[in-house]
Amino acid sequence: MDQEPLNLFVENLLRESKLNLPTDFKAQYIEKLKEQVNRRLGIALMENLDEAALTEFSELMSVEPQPDFRAVEKFYQEKIPNVEQKIQAALAEFATDFITASQK
Repeated sequence: MDQEPLNLFVENLLRESKLNLPTDFKAQYIEKLKEQVNRRLGIALMENLDEAALTEFSELMSVEPQPDFRAVEKFYQEKIPNVEQKIQAALAEFATDFITASQK
């Protein structure tokens, strides 16, 4: 996910969860949370790829240096119908899970 929307998503998530994090810990927590969001998105998107596309994705990611965000985004857009809706659904599910867990 592009960094600016990811930052906004995480900031909104923390605000909605009403977590009270110590200032010295908050920056670390935000970085870990962004990693979790990206991981969840990756899993959600990969579930929509067929075997051929999974092989192609593996080849794409095995080159050095690894492709930038735009190249990966283009790949997903070409291979997954309605990818934006699937991204939004995965983000909504993550937000629900996170907020529910933070309320316990």
